[in-house]
Amino acid sequence: MINMTVTMTRCKGLDRPTAVFFVRKATEFPCHITMSHKERMINAKSLLGVLSLGVGCNEEVILTADGQGEELAVAALAGFLQAVR
Repeated sequence: MINMTVTMTRCKGLDRPTAVFFVRKATEFPCHITMSHKERMINAKSLLGVLSLGVGCNEEVILTADGQGEELAVAALAGFLQAVR
């Protein structure tokens, strides 16, 4: 299991179009991936779950992955959240 804290750098936060791309990216990995924000944890492969977190600009999330490819999954998703503007 691997955890990483990431700051959302997109000014609009994790809006619907960004969440769609994020979930698509998460589903590329076979491991179990969760995202935590303000004491809530959701399945990162669930669009409704990701949108329900309401992550805003410059807010932190914790990505957790467990299973095959966990390190690659967290690195790729963290990079996505930090690169999106």
